[in-house]
Amino acid sequence: PAWDVRHAALEALATVATKGDTASIEVILHCVQDDHGQVRHAAVSALSSVAQQGDARALEEVIQSLSDEDWNVRIAAIQALPHIAFKGDSQTIAALFAPLSDPMWQIRQAALLALAKVAIAGDRTVLSYASTLLEDGIKEVRDTALKVIGAVAGEGNAGILAGLCTNADG
Repeated sequence: PAWDVRHAALEALATVATKGDTASIEVILHCVQDDHGQVRHAAVSALSSVAQQGDARALEEVIQSLSDEDWNVRIAAIQALPHIAFKGDSQTIAALFAPLSDPMWQIRQAALLALAKVAIAGDRTVLSYASTLLEDGIKEVRDTALKVIGAVAGEGNAGILAGLCTNADG
């Protein structure tokens, strides 16, 4: 079928398939490799609705989609990861670091938000990566980085936030 039919079918499948339905997941996984970006986008989005949390194959395909040539697919993959990965999943957290340097600020912002959902409180590596984006050239990314640091810092890490309150200008 034409790409628009495949796209519409995936969107419909995402709404009617039950969570964890293996037959639906197989179809969706096949479409993640489609030639058309909008079909890949719909497939990645459908995985976030249909795949069970911790589904290794879905997680692997979504992580691979983080490097898709189409930025809409990359954003969909970033947004899907917190629905598929378990909180604290080291493979997912590591995979979300690369999009933090994407040239598109929307990708960097989405990756920060996904890290906030997947990271465990006090994860110093996530805090370190988020801190680097406090210098980002885009205000929305800087604001999101600060919110993520606040969300991930957790109790006992007030020093991280207190250090950001000092005036470096004197």
